[in-house]
Amino acid sequence: MQKSLDVANIAVTDNGTRTKRLDLINSRLMDQTTTFKTLQSDNEDIDLAEAATQLTTAQITYEASLMATGKISQTSLMNYI
Repeated sequence: MQKSLDVANIAVTDNGTRTKRLDLINSRLMDQTTTFKTLQSDNEDIDLAEAATQLTTAQITYEASLMATGKISQTSLMNYI
């Protein structure tokens, strides 16, 4: 009888640990789902007009810096020749 109780106790313990592990995995997956949905929302809910304005501003700044660098290089090369 004791041997049967020991086997039953081991089965109950094993079931409890598996259930606890499944609960932990479920909790982690729910957290990751929430995180991914938040990131997706941040990416998809961006204001299109604001993004276009920022892109245009960055492009104009880049072109201005290229033009300034070109003028500086042109003047320096002419001085050496």
